[in-house]
Parts: sequence; C-alpha cells; structure tokens
Amino acid sequence: MEQLRIHPFYRTIPVIICSTSVSDDDRQKCYLAGANAFVTKPHQFADLIELVRCLLTVWI
Repeated sequence: MEQLRIHPFYRTIPVIICSTSVSDDDRQKCYLAGANAFVTKPHQFADLIELVRCLLTVWI
C-alpha cells in the first residue's frame, strides 16, 4: 500500500482494507500506511456480499 501511495498514478485510488482482524492496532497501522477505510469481514457469506455492496455504494 505504501508503494501505491508513492506513485502519482495510484495515489488517488481508494484503498479499503478488508480483514478478519478486530485489532485497533491493525486498524491504526493500515490508516497510517494510507488506507482510506478498514472493515472487518463478516463470518457469513451473505453478510460479506452486503458489505461489498455497501462499499461499492460509498466508494464508487
């Protein structure tokens, strides 16, 4: 991600971290590295599909 933020062509691309982690430290590290959002993946597939739909609505 840090490489994306260095390159001018990719610098403006939104980066959304989708992780199984619920750690505040992991979330903070991602934001410090340049992530635009950090979400924890749900356990159920149907919930994951809904999460992706929501992310697309917000970021696209």
